[in-house]
Parts: sequence; C-alpha cells; structure tokens
Amino acid sequence: MLRVIDIVLLTILLSIIAQGQLRTKPDVRAAEREMKSTATLRYAVLSINNLTSWMRSDGHSNHSPGGDDGLTFPAKTGSAIYQDGIVWGGKMFRDSACSVPYSSSQYNQNVRVGGGTYGIGTRAGAVIGFGAGATPENIDAPDVRVYRIRRDYASLSSSDLAYDAQAVNELRSEFPTETMMAQVTAQYTKDWLEWPVHKGAPFIDRNRDGVFDPPPAFNTDPNAGPLFTVDSLIAGNYDEPGIAGADLSLPADQVLWTVYNDLDVYESISFAGSLPLGLEVQKTVWAYKEGSSNRDFYFQRHRLINKGGVDTSDASGDQLGAFWVDSMYIAQWSDADLGNAGDDVVGCDTVRHMGYAYNANQSDGEYAGFGLPPPAVAYDILAGPTVPAAGDSGIVGLRFRKDVRNLSMTSFLIQRSFFEAPEGYSAVTGLWWKSLRGYADLPSISSADTYQSYPVEVGPSFYPVSGDPVFHSGWLDGMGTTYSPSPGDRRFVISTGPFRLAPGDTQELYVGVVLGLGSDRVSSISAMRANDRVMQGIFDREFQVPIPPDTPAVRAVEYDRTIFLEWGSNARAVHATEDKVIAGRYAFEGYTVYQLPSEHSALSDGVRIATFDRVNSVGDIVEDRFDHTSGLVIPVLLQAGVNAGVKRTLNITQDKLAERAGASNTALANGQEYDFAVTAYNVSTASVAYPVSLESEPVIFKVKPRIPFGLQPSQSYGDTLAVRHVAGNGTGTVIPGVIDPLEGTGDTYRITFQPSVTDSLVWSLENRTKGTVVASAQRLAQTGEEPLIVEGSVMLGISMSPGPLSPADTFEYTVPAPASGRAVEIESVKRIGVFPNPYYAEIAGWSMYGGRQRQYVTFNNLPQRAVFRIFNLAGHLVRTLRKDDASQFFEWDLMNENGWLVASGIYICHVELPDLSHSKTLKLVVIPSR
Repeated sequence: MLRVIDIVLLTILLSIIAQGQLRTKPDVRAAEREMKSTATLRYAVLSINNLTSWMRSDGHSNHSPGGDDGLTFPAKTGSAIYQDGIVWGGKMFRDSACSVPYSSSQYNQNVRVGGGTYGIGTRAGAVIGFGAGATPENIDAPDVRVYRIRRDYASLSSSDLAYDAQAVNELRSEFPTETMMAQVTAQYTKDWLEWPVHKGAPFIDRNRDGVFDPPPAFNTDPNAGPLFTVDSLIAGNYDEPGIAGADLSLPADQVLWTVYNDLDVYESISFAGSLPLGLEVQKTVWAYKEGSSNRDFYFQRHRLINKGGVDTSDASGDQLGAFWVDSMYIAQWSDADLGNAGDDVVGCDTVRHMGYAYNANQSDGEYAGFGLPPPAVAYDILAGPTVPAAGDSGIVGLRFRKDVRNLSMTSFLIQRSFFEAPEGYSAVTGLWWKSLRGYADLPSISSADTYQSYPVEVGPSFYPVSGDPVFHSGWLDGMGTTYSPSPGDRRFVISTGPFRLAPGDTQELYVGVVLGLGSDRVSSISAMRANDRVMQGIFDREFQVPIPPDTPAVRAVEYDRTIFLEWGSNARAVHATEDKVIAGRYAFEGYTVYQLPSEHSALSDGVRIATFDRVNSVGDIVEDRFDHTSGLVIPVLLQAGVNAGVKRTLNITQDKLAERAGASNTALANGQEYDFAVTAYNVSTASVAYPVSLESEPVIFKVKPRIPFGLQPSQSYGDTLAVRHVAGNGTGTVIPGVIDPLEGTGDTYRITFQPSVTDSLVWSLENRTKGTVVASAQRLAQTGEEPLIVEGSVMLGISMSPGPLSPADTFEYTVPAPASGRAVEIESVKRIGVFPNPYYAEIAGWSMYGGRQRQYVTFNNLPQRAVFRIFNLAGHLVRTLRKDDASQFFEWDLMNENGWLVASGIYICHVELPDLSHSKTLKLVVIPSR
C-alpha cells in the first residue's frame, strides 16, 4: 500500500510541483530576507580581492541574502552577475555496459536533469553511505553550512576586518559596527577550527602523510605565549585548511566550501520535473589577494560524486541504488547583468573556452553612478570532466594525471525559450537536455534536435556569437536578427560533455569567473581577456600562483641634507626576498627605489631614482599589458634594468621630483618632508610566461633631513674601519664600511671562517664586547652583489683578493661611537633655527586673510624639551609653545594665543632649553601675500 501511495504522490508531483518551477527572474527580495534568517539556508561571501561573490549551502549561487545581485565588481560599486548556477543531465542505465536503460511505466525518465538557476533542485548536506544505503544529511545539523576561511584572519588589520564585515553585512557605504566585525572574526575562527575534511573539504597536506593534522592555534600576542602566525604555517611545514596546487607554499588566501545533494525528490522535481540522479556535489570557491593581476577573478571546482540513494527499480518494485550515468553533460548557467538589466549582449570564445557578457551601450546607468564604464564578465571552462585518453594528461584534484584529458567547452547557448516553455518533465527536462548539448532550447524531450539560429554564411554551429567585438568582426550578438537578437536581459549556458559517471565515480568541473574593467564597454572585454590570461596561466601551472617577492625591510636614516636608505641589515629578510623562487619560475631580479609626491601616491606618480639588478642577460623587462586609455594590449616597460649588480643601500642628496619639475636647486633641505619607497621585483625564468615580472607592494617612508642634536659622529658614511688580522695567514681582506655613523657603540667584532659543503667558505660574526653571535654561516657575496649590512650599521665586505682566506683566519674591528655629552649638546644649540625665514605667504599658497592652505614655520635642530616664547617688536607676548618629544622639529601655525593669524612683521622667538640651562633667540619675518 505504501508503494502505491508513493507512486501516486510522485505522479502528483510530476504534474503539479513542476508547475511551480522557478524559471523567471523573480522579485524575491522579501522572500530571500526571510530565508536569510532560517537555519537551513546559510550564506557566505568571497571578499578577498576586487569583487564580492555570494554562495549558499544548498548550491544557490551568486545571489545575495538580501535578494540582490550576487556579484559586485569592482567591490562596493556596481553589480555584474544577478545569479548563476550549474546544471547537469544524463541518461540513466542499470548496468555497467550502459546497455539497459532505466525505464519505468510510472515515470519513464531515462534522461534526467538537475542543478540550479533561479530555483534549485538540491538541498544542503552530504550524502552518507552509498548505493542502497545512501541517505542525505540532516539539513538542520549545525555542521551543514558554507564554510569560509581566510588564512590570515587572526592578524587582519582593522581596515581589512571592516571591509570584510561590510561585505558580509551587504553594506556599501555604511561602516560596520564593532559587533559585526567581532562576528566576522568569530565565524572565521569557527570555520577554521571545524573545517570539514571528513566530508571532503580540501586541505593542504604539507607533511604528505595523507591525513589532516590540524595546525596549532594562532597566537599573535607575545604576552600570551609562543607566537604562531599565518607565516608559521608554511615555515613550520604544518597542514592547514584550504587549497593549494603543486606548490604547497602558495595556498589560496580565501576559500569557501559547501556540499549539497539532489536526493530530495520534491526539490529535484521542482527544478526541471526530473527525479534525482543520486549526486553529491562538493563546491569549492577560492581566490588570491597577492598582486594586482590576481584581483579580478576567482576559481570554482564542482566535484560530482555518484552516491546513489535513488529508486532504480522498474514498475515491479522499490529498489534503492545508483545508476550508471552515460552521455552526461554539465553546464555553467548565468544571468549576468552588467549594471542595469536589459542592455546586455553575450559572446563565446572558442580559443579561450569561455562564454562572456558585456554591455551593449557605452554607458550603464548603475555603473555611471560610480563614474565607471560597464565591465565585462566571463566564465572560463578551465577543465571539464575527464575522459580516457592514452598518452594525454588532464587535471584531476588540482594535479595533472596521465592517460586522461579534460573536456573543454563543447557548446554555448543563448537561452530563448526558458520563460515561455510549458511546465512538466517533457517540456522543462527536454529544454535543458537540448540546451546542455548545444541545441536550440525547444521545450520537448521527444522532438528532434535543432541547431540554434545561425547566419547562412556561417552555417550550423554549437558556438553562436563567436565573433570578436573588440575588432567588430565575425558573428556578434545584439544585431536584432533571429541569430543575433537585440540587446536585452541575457541568460547563457556553457556546456561540456559527454562523459560517464558510474556508481561511486567522481568527476570535476573547474570554472574561472573573470572580470575586466576598461575605459569603455569594448575595452572592458580586452581587460577581461588580459585577466583571463593570468588566470589560465595559474591553472596551467597547477595553481602555482605568481606573486611578487617579499617586500624589502627598509631602514631610512636622516642626516644633514641627506637621506640614507638601507635594506641589507636584516639578513633573514634579504634571504626571504632574494633566494625564493616563486611558482617554480619567478626568481628575484632586483630592487627599485622611487621618490614619490606623497605617502598616498602610486608608484607611477613618482620618479624612479635607482635600479639595482643582477648582472645577467635580463636588463629591461617589457610586458604586454592592457592599456585603459587605448583599450588595447600594448608593450609596457616594467623595469629598466642596468645589469650593475644588486645593492641594498642608497645615499640620497638630490630632490628628483624638483629636478623633474625643472627647479634649479634640487638639493635636499633640512626639515622638509620627502617620500621614498623601495620595492623588489622578480622575473620569470620561462621563455614564455605571463605575467613576466611582479613587483612587491611599496612601503613608503616619510623622512626629513636633519642635523643630529647632541651627537658628533667620528666617522662619515662610506669610511672604512681599521681591521686587525689576529690569526691565520690568508691574504684576503675584510673591509668594514660605515653606513650609519650614528649607530656605532664602541663594540669590537670578530670575524671567523668555516668550511662549507655548498660554498668554498662561509663566515660568522661575533660581538666580542657583548659576547653575542651576530651572524653565522653566511655565504660570501657574489660578483656584482653588495655585501650584507651587519650590527653597528657596517657593510661587511670580504674579498679573496689578493689571495684566498681559510678557516684559520680571524679578523677584528671596532665600531666607534659618536661623541656626545654636554659640550656637544651646547654646540648643537648654535644650529637651532627657524624656516622658512622670511616666511612668504604666497610661497606656501596661503593668503593671510581667508587662507586656503595650512600655514606654519618650523623650528629645527631641537632637543627633547623646549619652550618657545614669541614676541612682536613692541615686546608683547604673542604665543607660548612647549615641546616634549624626540623629534628634532617643531611647528608654529602662526596663530596667536587667541587663535588669530599673526600680522605681518618681525617677531622675536626666545627658545628656552630647560634640560641644558641654555637658550637661543631667533628673529622671524612674516610677509603676507598681496
């Protein structure tokens, strides 16, 4: 009796529930907001790079909890995707030879379709067991959710955390609350600690033992115990949640993971009228934050596992099991709305295996509100399911496997009949079965397959609108014909197949979602293609992600009309920057020093004042890059190499920005602020690579040249210290060069040498005065390479000239401390001054009456404490100011005690130095603008 009731219920479902199939673009915002509050529908957002993208635990994709478009690009601007999803279909067989098709007098569904678009035919949760024993997880279980991890979550800056909280709470301009930010951190922690490896979530097996060994808990507080940071994961060779390719030191920065299934009959029928196929789907989404070239795309992996748990019987009985699925296809479906819906067109690219959408108009109302042209968005079928192919290789589990090949895009379709199709299995499953195989989406499973409309001169094709809109050539969309409909609200399907899925088998689909923003709608396609080239390269290298070298650890020293930069004293940082080969092919090449107009300037706004690169054949580095002005990909000079050798110091005495502006006096001035940056760059060792080179993020230093107060160096920059050869008979030399004469402490240092397996000789340095080891087992500098800077701010040059050195040789030198004391301090008082003097208001861009720029004069060469009393010529006290800080400078804003700007004239400035029992009197002239 129960079996009869089941049959009756399913028959009703096939004819009634299917009629509720959601195939329109619905106004579901109110419903979605209610869903957001339920326990069974859980959302997470990808937010690590230049976009935000939503996913839900049951497979619902790229539609936000608030019912809005699901992908914004650039982040916090317009929306580029309303919704997307994957759809699959195939033929059910009851034997391994696929010779006995499933047939039932009750249902007769040999062809079945599942997946999701606006509506979905799946539910959250894994499938427990297999075959007849396969059952879906309880969707209300607390571990049935989207898991979202970010490997640096424990050390996020306040701005990064706020940005993340804005994305999670769907805030565009509003600042998140402290509670919102705390919730983000708490969820990151929870998902990191509960990462469901046991369900199939990927992990990075650094110790290669085949099991997940959870890493220690993060600790960024030295007072709470031993530090364990994100850098410790790789340095300590720990396993971690997440995903990485061939190079386990290049993990994804943010990963989202969920698992869902199609075993629920009611959900499955509601999607396309089909009964379930018996699939578990594990979905992984990930992205990278490093490097500007990695910011406009993300990766998806859909892992389909044939778990069974479906009725495989004919009319005679109820038999749970798993089908052999043949002639199976899987497709990426998308409703991409580039800003406003209704003015989009689409295309397919058979070379890049992608389908894409772009705007039909030069301006889009939504993006114009942000001052932006409309972008372009594409789905790249990076790798479809595998089929046997002797001697070939394909990607499986992020690695290349022999004797298989990945299917690519096998068809592209513009959906036309989706909204007009009648309800029921034959119509809806029939429409999808034709669409998946690239035929016109006619709503009938029994009607003959028909090609999509095509121009006569092209002929029938599975790849419509495959022309090139950048060059306005070939078959393009939007022309207002039967084969090129007028611009509108587009939906498209990118399919790959056919393949088989036997019981227990797994197949994967890798899709890259890539966007581009140019100077107009067409150049956005060129920008998208340039980004796709980077994305495809990452995939082809098994996700060895090209990233820049580590940022140099730069120290800036301020001297009299001089700025000294050095980044060679931190040996560990030098080795991390220069010795690491990234993604198996990107090797360190050199350093570049910039002077910038301000601390907020881009490198392109500044002046490149020095390049220190390796002596080799590289020289200039040129790369084809997208140019926003022309909308074309053109050669761009990235680095101007000079093959002069790697140096890690630079003494700067000239203002190169002033020189660029044509100034006659370009010497640095004491007390004036200057901004500098040092970057490291690498270069690909492969003959063909994209990108060719990457440059580290700049750390910008704001500095002021000065005369040190109360210190008198006994050495100058570049001086060589006296060396004593205390043991051994080697004829080589040790040359300790002074870098910062103020860093000396009077300590004595000893250099010894040891034999080495990899180098002829290595050296170690000991501070004899303090009894500490400064450096050990350091290799000798190579030809053209600047020696390391060691303790005491000494560049320690070691030369095998005129003869060799041996382990018996020992050298010593002493680094003298600068002179100090009261006599030197009193001498420094003589140098106290004020500038500019006279003060010309028009030079500073200030009008004495109703000024528009900040006005001030600066007292310089000051000790820690000082009291300034400023009088006019009549002897009236105008202002009293007090200084108590380590800075050598102090500003007066030219205001009197009442907050009014002072009048023009001569002022007497009495500077009292309480710690020295001395004072100095200065005169200052203030001249107003006309």
